[in-house]
Parts: sequence; structure tokens; C-alpha cells
Amino acid sequence: MFGNAAANAFIQATGITGATQKAAITQLCIDLQASGLWSKMKAVYPMVTDNYNLLSYTEDFTNAYWSTLDASITSNSTTAPNGTLTAETFTRNSNTGYLYNTPTTLNSGNYTISVYAKANTSSSFRLDLIALSFTQGATCNFNLSNGTASTPTLYGTANNFMATIENVGNGWYRCSLSGNLGNSGSYYTEYALTTTGSIYLWGSQLQTGSTLSAYQPILTTPSAFMASQMKYNLKDARDLDAAFRLTWSGGWTYSATGATPNGTNAYADTKFIPNTSFTSNNSSFSVYSRTDNINGGDVMGTTSGIANRCFMFIRYGANQSQINHNSGSVLAPTTLTSLGTFLTSRTALGHRYYVNNTLSASSNLAETGLSTVSFYIGADNTSGSAANYTNRQFAFSHIGDGLTDQESFLFNQIVEKYQVALSRGVQAAQSFYYNSAYSNEANTYLYSTQITGTTQVSDLLYKWCSTEWYEWLGKYKFNSLWFNTRTE
Repeated sequence: MFGNAAANAFIQATGITGATQKAAITQLCIDLQASGLWSKMKAVYPMVTDNYNLLSYTEDFTNAYWSTLDASITSNSTTAPNGTLTAETFTRNSNTGYLYNTPTTLNSGNYTISVYAKANTSSSFRLDLIALSFTQGATCNFNLSNGTASTPTLYGTANNFMATIENVGNGWYRCSLSGNLGNSGSYYTEYALTTTGSIYLWGSQLQTGSTLSAYQPILTTPSAFMASQMKYNLKDARDLDAAFRLTWSGGWTYSATGATPNGTNAYADTKFIPNTSFTSNNSSFSVYSRTDNINGGDVMGTTSGIANRCFMFIRYGANQSQINHNSGSVLAPTTLTSLGTFLTSRTALGHRYYVNNTLSASSNLAETGLSTVSFYIGADNTSGSAANYTNRQFAFSHIGDGLTDQESFLFNQIVEKYQVALSRGVQAAQSFYYNSAYSNEANTYLYSTQITGTTQVSDLLYKWCSTEWYEWLGKYKFNSLWFNTRTE
């Protein structure tokens, strides 16, 4: 386990197993906590998934997703490798017996299929990754009595296929077939019994790449699996409305890079109601958008009356962005992008709107009230009904207390650092991101100047520890002049 309690709770709740994803979540928690922003967050949605199994119902071969030909399936008939009574009996009826899935559309490239198999009255079977009529793909025979695999048979432009068989105990073997599909198309994951009798099967998997990964159970569909992982609130990882976990509605598409609504009926309900969870003049919310287009839909919103509303839409009409945070609108007509972090904050000093690392617009209009319906992501919640849908892909969102300019600046650094760790950052390349070992002032300075040289950073941090230098830098704003001779 990682050494952060909040990250561990989130990882356990979501079932995340990928090392990259776990490290990114842990660092996100560390950075938010070290910066002091953690205590100001009420809901944080990292929208992370580590789905890599492309198949559905991987432990239920009686589901309609799977079909048989001259064969039958008996469900939950023996103990699976994980100790549960979930393995299936696959029996040949006549001729060659087949079990195959609804075909998966695959691009050309490397793929690996695998399944756990155990001998029953038969001790051999064939594993296929194959196109219709065996025009493309590969097959391989496995012997479950002596733990051996034959040389794969290739069809069409398939190449470089190899098979592995691993003894995992209690008579079970994990059998795999991996290689390159030269052509894109629809491919079946298929199991074939060429001799009379039956075997046991469990844990089917299809993944990209030629390296076999740990088995990932998909008990429904990959889409539902990813939606389940992406719904959790990092601040409170319970699967409850009271924990502000997301409830997805309408047509969403989920992937490693985020969640994308269809723009017509999709939204995510946060269950967060401003009237009961915010205090006056102390609120903020944000989204991280990975889609750059002109779209008038709300990326986040809640409205229960003219005076009780919070909504945000970005890059609409003539390349404008608009925020309405309870009273009046803040327009940012110079915002020419809808990529990155978009954050609005209200404090006693007024209402401010940030695009990535820039304060884009502000207003001193007073707050008039707080909405009595929950925030939606991907649309506006207008008195309980979704409206103004958007079609942008989201990779992060938050709801929390009001943030200062510096806090908003640090927040952007932390969020972009998290996105870069997951290879889904979209802001212009930056050379410095938030470092929890530095003070907030040092982080702000280094980010704004883009100083990255080891000597220069060390010099800065050393001098920052001096009260005299700190006051000088702050009072006389000598920093840019000082670094004119220190940059690389």
C-alpha cells in the first residue's frame, strides 16, 4: 500500500491496480495536503480508471455476450483460482464445440488473450483470437494434463504470435496467446473443444500489447467498469450519495483519458447541494476539459432560481466564456481555448474566474443566494432537470471553499501535474509543476518564472529561507531582476 491514508482509501474503493494510476492518485493527495488546499476541498473527482480488459462478463459465460456452438455451459460449477465458486464447465456436445464472445473491433497492432483453464473429462482445448471464417488472427492448442502449448497457427497478416501456459495451482493453468494483428477488424475471443468431454474455464481477458497483465475481472461491461471507477470522490471514497460520489446519466463514453458526455442527454450528478454544503461568499468549483471546441453547454451547473445559481460554460459563441456565480455574469471574451483547468471562486473579495494559470476575469457583484439543487457535471441542473448539455471530455473536477489567487494558481499546477502523470495533460508544456517539498511562495515563483535549473532552484530555496531576502523579494519585487542573471 502507498503511504497516504486518503489515497489508500480511494484506491481500495475504486479497485485501481495500475502502478501509474496509484502513484498519480497518491501524489495528488500529497500535493493537495502539502499546499493546504486539501482542507478547502469538499469533493475531488480524479476521474481515473485503469481498465485494460476489453471483454465483458469475464466470469459469466452464460451471459448473452457469449455464445456457444455444439457446446454448453454450466455456471458456477467449481472453485475458481481465486477461491470463489464462479468457474464454469464448458462441455462439447458434438463435432467441435465453441464458446465465443460478441466480436470486438480491434485496430491493427499487438494483443494478448488469456483464460484460466482446468481439465475435467477432457484435458485439451484451443484458444483463438480470430476473425470470421478464420481469415485473420491466430489459434493455439493447450494441453491441461502436462501444461504445454503448441506452436500458434496464423491466418492472414497475423504475425509474431506466441503462447504461454502457467500453472497457478489446484489443476488450473493460465493460458495466453499474444502477437500482432496485421489488419483491423472484428475479432472473436474463442475457446474450442476438439475432443469429447469438458473442461473448466474462468477469467477471460483481451488486452492491448504483447505483455500478459494480471487478470482484471469485468463483471458487466468495460464501460460500466470504468464508470464505477470514475464516480468516486477522493475526499470521501464511500459509495454513497452523502459522500458526493457521481451518478452518471445518459450517454457517456469512458476511457483512460476521461469521461465524455454525448452532448444531448448526458450528465453526472454530484449530489452536492450548495444551499446545504456551502457558506456565503466561500465557494469554488472547477473542471479539467480535454476538448477544444465552441460549445454553449454548461460544463458544470446548478440553478434553483434567478438569484440562486452557479454555472460555468467555456468558449461559446464568439470565443467567450461565462460564469454565473449567484449574481450577474463574468465574461471572459479573450478566452480562445476550452483546454485545461477552468475554475471559478467566490470569496468576500468577490467572484473570480481562472483559465489554467491565469486570472481571466473578475466581478464585485454581490452573492444573492445558494442553489437548492445539486451540481451537475456536463449540464446545468435547472430545478431538478438537466439542461444545456455539453460534449467536452472531462478528466477532473472539484467543488470546495473559495480560493485566493495564489491558491488557484497552485491548484492549477497540482491538477496539471496529475494529468501529466497520467499522460493526459493538455495545457501548453510547462517546465515546473507543484513540488510538495517547497513552500507555496516558492512554488508560485518557480512556476511563474519557469526556473528549472538545479543550481538556480537551490539558490532560490536557500535565499527564501532568509527573512531579509523574503521581505526584499516581496516588498520590492526584485525576483525577476535577480533571476535575469540566474536563468539558464
